[in-house]
Amino acid sequence: LVSMYLPDSLKNPSQPPTPSNACNLREIKVNDHVWTRNDVYNVYNNIVASRLDKNEVFSRFNSEHARALRSLVKLSLWMPDFDSMLSLLVVLRDSCNKRLFTEAVATLIQAREDVGFVIPSLFSIDPEDFLPTIREGRQIPMGRVISFRTVDNPYPRNNIESRMWHMRESPLYQTAHWTWHLILNDGNSRTMMRRRGEMFFHMHRQMLNRYNVDRLCVGIPPVVPYLPQHWQQRGALLGYSPNLLRAGARGNNGAMSGGDARGLQTTRNRLMQAVDSGNLEGVRLGYVNGRDVGISPLGDAVEPFGNNFRLGDLHNRGHVVIASMSRGGAGVMGSTENAARDTAFFRWHASIDNVFARYKGSLGAYAATDLDFPGVTVTGLSVISGGRQNNLRTFVTIDDVTLNDELLRDRRGQSVRFERIAYDDFSYRIQIQSTVTGLGIGRLFLIPTSVQNQNLYNYAIEMDKFLIRLRPGAVNLERHPSQSPMFSRGPPSLRNLQNRLLRGMSERDFNWANCGYPLSMALPRGSNAGMSFQLVLIVTQLLPGDRNRVAEWERNSETAWGWCGLRNGQRGLPDGRPMGFPFDRPVNLANVVNGRSNAGTVEIIIRHTG
Repeated sequence: LVSMYLPDSLKNPSQPPTPSNACNLREIKVNDHVWTRNDVYNVYNNIVASRLDKNEVFSRFNSEHARALRSLVKLSLWMPDFDSMLSLLVVLRDSCNKRLFTEAVATLIQAREDVGFVIPSLFSIDPEDFLPTIREGRQIPMGRVISFRTVDNPYPRNNIESRMWHMRESPLYQTAHWTWHLILNDGNSRTMMRRRGEMFFHMHRQMLNRYNVDRLCVGIPPVVPYLPQHWQQRGALLGYSPNLLRAGARGNNGAMSGGDARGLQTTRNRLMQAVDSGNLEGVRLGYVNGRDVGISPLGDAVEPFGNNFRLGDLHNRGHVVIASMSRGGAGVMGSTENAARDTAFFRWHASIDNVFARYKGSLGAYAATDLDFPGVTVTGLSVISGGRQNNLRTFVTIDDVTLNDELLRDRRGQSVRFERIAYDDFSYRIQIQSTVTGLGIGRLFLIPTSVQNQNLYNYAIEMDKFLIRLRPGAVNLERHPSQSPMFSRGPPSLRNLQNRLLRGMSERDFNWANCGYPLSMALPRGSNAGMSFQLVLIVTQLLPGDRNRVAEWERNSETAWGWCGLRNGQRGLPDGRPMGFPFDRPVNLANVVNGRSNAGTVEIIIRHTG
């Protein structure tokens, strides 16, 4: 590793002399004045970040903590150059709240345009926020596999919620959620996408749909929304004990105070009134020429972006209020990195989504002109896995994650082993017959057969979307899940990233944040007996305004722009249709595929072993 030392003007008196083989960081020079260490602290002590105690549990959902984060990022961006910013951060590191500092550095990576975009996995930086704490005064033995399925499951086996360990307790799942909020929640970013609010809706909608589907896989009902009539009712929320170092447990008798419930109800009512009127603070909500012009402004109101709190703060405030029901007011619902461990996360988001569902329902059914593609016929659709057709398998495996030496001193080792669910590799095979020349978009969804006649807004899993070059005759395609704009292999560990940077890495990898739904979790669990799903393909026409964005499909292939957008997001996304189209509105499977040659389905079976 590279050794770097602060210059004389900034160094701590206890800093040893700089070795001959080390590098000196640069001085901070502002308006021809060289800053001293005291100058740095004088400025820092006048920003909001300095008011957050070093040991306080940080939450992006807490408005005061979010202000503290913005203040530190703003100060860092105010530095005249990258070298000055780096020196400033090194000076402040030991005085700042640890999580606030980590969040600020990660935010700066995506806010600055003169650095790469790659961000290390939070799991590798702060493993104690993802792993069970030491029990009974003893360390977790080296080599012991952490089993959220059994001994490390927060719920006993006789509680049906214990069956969902593979999603809620997964460090990969939690890291993906944290990374999304990091990338798309920064008010300091100058490169935020136009459709950020819609991305908030779609990402959480897909998390809910996947959760609902996997609940069906393990034989339990879908999520019940945590609605206003439940908020002050003791026992309405199941308790949760995360067994994490910095998170408190919530009992089964938690409830909101009257003041909190009334405040959230007022905000919810304002949002519902905006939906019913079709007008959100002067912005007309609706559907125009194939584009949903209302969903993104609505998403930015449900989770206020930047400093826009005029309609209240439904999403974030609800997270904070539910977190406050836990011991010490520090429940996991207050953290973007671990909120989804709690059953309350999904109930709260199902409640929030009622606002979006009401809006989407108000738009009515899609017209045939939105769904049809004359001259295009889907003639074949299948999945292939290990020589098997339309039969997929999931199973329990063990991951071994290497961490930095200093991060696991109290765990006596450099790696962590934990159970997760994996699947056998598979690919899609698609056959299309066309009488036209042009471009289309293939959209692949996975739907449990048992609910195909119900409202699929709550169940449709978006698996892939891709550009298709059509020509008269047969068009044969093969797609792998890794090519989908929904999935990512996930951020590299800090150790892995350091090694790759020293050896050299491609420009594409250097400029991608690895945001996306975990590729390793792309497939629903399935059931032991084998669960029936419908794989659905619909080929839709390219919107006229998207024709000049065709190159973006190739340029951003194998990056999860469908889940996290693009860094240069002001140009929009290659696909102008609503995210999740056509299952982003109330619809059943027959409504989409029956009588439509450009759509096709095939039954696949997903069987779980282990």
